[in-house]
Amino acid sequence: MGQKGVQSIFLGLLLYVLVISAAADVKHLNIWPMPKQVNHGHGSLYLGNDFELKTDGSKYPDSSGILKDGFLRIIDVVKATHVIDANFSHFNPSRLLKGIHIVISSPSDELQHGIDESYKLNIPAHGTLLYAHIEAQTIYGALHGLQTFSQVCHFNITTRAIVVHQVPWTIVDQPRFPYRGLLIDTSRHYQPLLMIKKVIDSMSYAKLNVLHWHIVDSQSFPLEIPSYPKLWDGAYSISERYTIEDAAEIVSYAQRRGINVLAEIDVPGHALSWGIGYPSLWPSTDCKEPLDVSNEFTFNLIDGILSDFSKIFKYKFIHLGGDEVNSSKISISSNVHFLGCRIVIFICSYVCMWGEHIDASDIEQTIWPRAAAAAERLWTPYNNLPKDPAQVAGRLAHFRCLLNQRGVAAAPLAGPGRAAPEEPGSCHMQ
Repeated sequence: MGQKGVQSIFLGLLLYVLVISAAADVKHLNIWPMPKQVNHGHGSLYLGNDFELKTDGSKYPDSSGILKDGFLRIIDVVKATHVIDANFSHFNPSRLLKGIHIVISSPSDELQHGIDESYKLNIPAHGTLLYAHIEAQTIYGALHGLQTFSQVCHFNITTRAIVVHQVPWTIVDQPRFPYRGLLIDTSRHYQPLLMIKKVIDSMSYAKLNVLHWHIVDSQSFPLEIPSYPKLWDGAYSISERYTIEDAAEIVSYAQRRGINVLAEIDVPGHALSWGIGYPSLWPSTDCKEPLDVSNEFTFNLIDGILSDFSKIFKYKFIHLGGDEVNSSKISISSNVHFLGCRIVIFICSYVCMWGEHIDASDIEQTIWPRAAAAAERLWTPYNNLPKDPAQVAGRLAHFRCLLNQRGVAAAPLAGPGRAAPEEPGSCHMQ
């Protein structure tokens, strides 16, 4: 065998060993949710002081600023863990990452069910004028790539700078399911706008993409409906209400983070609060729910709600509940014509954050880190999912601590949910 043949075999074996080593290291990576394909090395780079966003060659114009805002948010959460106090003049220029170069194929920022959320992330190990690279079909895939990038960045206590470990990185990623939802309930307890926005931010960290907003129920009707303004007489108080502008702000805030808002009104059951402003919706004074489906006014009102919803909620689906009603005694008959759209009956399975015992004081630590487990199941390919909980506990604990660092009140893994740490100790061990 000639020298070239020996070299070819040697290089092939070396490549095989490197691939096997990279695959074996996946279980020790602190990325959540685990990407579809990951390869990495053992080097390190530092984020330069003037870390920047480049978009040369991208077809996405970013006229709405979604990409720029997403980039700045990621840099903020990465740098917020410590004060950056490095003397960059002492760093080797070949070890400084100057920025991220993002190329997006689609010029559209429309967010709907089933959009392409895939991305590729490459971070080189050496060279001049180093940039990380993200390629994505849509802006929302690019946002996911930025989230992953943020998780391979860490503060180096010695250099006082942000380091990117285990370079070079090559990550090819896409979600397992197009619908990855979290339900919040603002009827049993009112959630302030700021808290809903914090939940949306935390969802984006775990790559969840649908906020299922269970807005009203028997206990309260907190949302303004211009067509029928007395409906929100069923709110707990004047201050515990959402205006139309509030709802539109939530939809916009979520959309800029790649998250759809699925609005839910529960009909015809769970509707006692509706009759506070419109008593004729009740079948009788002794029977205040479900809605009186023998009354044409009921259907006119629901038609008005759906019309107002269509001006705010841009997601192609809405949720009409329909549970806990004795349907054998209810005949909707021909009145169902008020809908002028397709009906999809489906069961959503995810971490449902029902609000009977949840308000702004404990919603985050009840959602997290539980929702992270669901998020990985919904994102990561089945064959990449750990089969033994012991294989994932350390990585989940790391993600929980990352959430804490980002201002999310995620509870410890140990002990019952919503509990405080049992004793002093490292965040990673709680």
